Amino acid sequence: MLNEKELRGCVAIWLGMQPVKRAEIFRLKYMEDIGTRQISVILNISQKTVQNQLLNSYASLRKFLSKMMVALSMA
Repeated sequence: MLNEKELRGCVAIWLGMQPVKRAEIFRLKYMEDIGTRQISVILNISQKTVQNQLLNSYASLRKFLSKMMVALSMA
């Protein structure tokens, strides 16, 4: 299991691999605790686009962390 510092490091690496808008939406939602409606206003995009990007980012992050856990368990 990853400790908090390792997990934050993995998330930072993953964020750097994401498209710019997706990373920005993720940061606003999960690091600045801003709602999807407010994010849509800030970025001038539809709320549905924000929601779709969050779903995509969540799935991508889960996949990335799963791979990291496997890699770290083999080390």
